[in-house]
Amino acid sequence: MPSPDVNCITQKIIGCAYDVSNALRTGFVEKIYENALVHRIRKVTDFIVAQQHPIKVTYDGVIIGGFSRICLWKIACWLS
Repeated sequence: MPSPDVNCITQKIIGCAYDVSNALRTGFVEKIYENALVHRIRKVTDFIVAQQHPIKVTYDGVIIGGFSRICLWKIACWLS
């Protein structure tokens, strides 16, 4: 079962996603929604968010994808 911290973080991010979705509706390219979501998360939370952050993709202890990019990444105090 996820810790209360994970649930709280998830609720805040989903709430921000709903706010952006309800405000912008459909029809824009993905980057517009990404930028709006990052703006909203930064505005209403204390999260530090990076866009298009490079990561190593591993499976079974082996790097399988070199570097990929994820759209959003919560950097500050992830679950230690």
